[in-house]
Amino acid sequence: MDAVQSNSKVWEDIYSQGKGILSYPNESMVRLTYGLLNPTEHKQVLDYGFGAAANLIHLARRGFEMTGIEVSPSAVEIAKSRCAQDSVKADLRLLTDTGLPFEDDYFDAVVAWQVLYYNHWKSFHSAMTEIERVLRPGGIFIATMAGVGDISHHLGTLVGDCEYISGAPGQEGAHLLILEKKELQRCFPDRLIAIGEFYYQFDSALSRHFIISYRKPE
Repeated sequence: MDAVQSNSKVWEDIYSQGKGILSYPNESMVRLTYGLLNPTEHKQVLDYGFGAAANLIHLARRGFEMTGIEVSPSAVEIAKSRCAQDSVKADLRLLTDTGLPFEDDYFDAVVAWQVLYYNHWKSFHSAMTEIERVLRPGGIFIATMAGVGDISHHLGTLVGDCEYISGAPGQEGAHLLILEKKELQRCFPDRLIAIGEFYYQFDSALSRHFIISYRKPE
């Protein structure tokens, strides 16, 4: 089973059991997107890996026309139900292969929050090729990557060049990329990236993520 298949199975197992359903959007995502995106300039937004749709619903309420893609059928159904309950319109799709079912240059912005590091290098670059294809010239890309020190790093097993197999509870077997800050440019060659970071520790829970954003050249 390759990284895409194994990671898809992990997330389907999580959502089919009613786990991982966040009630609120990520605070760092809310702050960052208020500064980088506005519904006039960035009307069409793709939420790449929307999960239970907390972030997507927040952005829809701000006035963006939201499209979402997910690998878990259960997540899609959960998200559709939550959008209906909140009277939020969104085009939610199940990703069944590596290609995105959208035209070239279709989106004004792509947000991939806490999702892209669930890859190995080959699948990561395949995902970014598709994201770049559907993002219009001048469009904004916003994503996060797991950093060394994150719980996924501490509980993961190194199997290659920055590649890990997760041992985090509920995510056992997932393929991960876990990086240092100096390694982030490898992920986004030929792009002028801005880098941020958010981190928290509570009891034994550790979370460290890098934020990456760039404007696709026109």
